[in-house]
Amino acid sequence: MFKRGFVLWEVVVGTAILAAFALGLTAAFQSALKLNNLNLHFTQANFLLAEGVEAVRLMRDNGWDANIGALSVDTDYFLTYNTASNLWQSTAANVFLDGLFERKFRLSAVYRDGSQNISPTGTLDANSKKLDLTVSWRQGAATTTRTISTYLTDLFVN
Repeated sequence: MFKRGFVLWEVVVGTAILAAFALGLTAAFQSALKLNNLNLHFTQANFLLAEGVEAVRLMRDNGWDANIGALSVDTDYFLTYNTASNLWQSTAANVFLDGLFERKFRLSAVYRDGSQNISPTGTLDANSKKLDLTVSWRQGAATTTRTISTYLTDLFVN
C-alpha cells in the first residue's frame, strides 16, 4: 500500500513539473513573439523613414519651386505617390500606411551666419530647407515615434 501511494505521489509531482515547464515555455514563446512584432515595426518604420527622405529629395529634383519652395514652413505635410504621373507629392491629408504608420514631414527655414554656416539666426537661405520626417505608430497603449532630419538645397536651381 505504501508503494502505491508513493507512485501516485511521483505521478502528481511529475505532472506538476511538466505543467510548470510547459507554462514557462509558453510564456517565453509569447515574449519572443511580442519582441519580434516590436522589432518588425521598428524595421518597417526605419524603411519608411528612408523612403520618405528619398521621396522628398525626388520632389526637390523634380522642381524646387513647385514642390519644396511652395510649401509653408513649420507645417505638417504627408507624402502620397501619384501612380498616374509616377511622382511623389505632398498633401495636407493624413495618409496611414498599412493602416498603422503615420508618416509626415515638416520643412523649416535655414539661416546662415557670416561664414555661410547653418546657424539658429542670421541671414535666411531661401535655397535651403531643413527636413524633419517622422514615422509614428500605435504600440499597445502608447505611440512610438521615429524621426530623421536632414537639409535640402536647390541643387538644380529649378
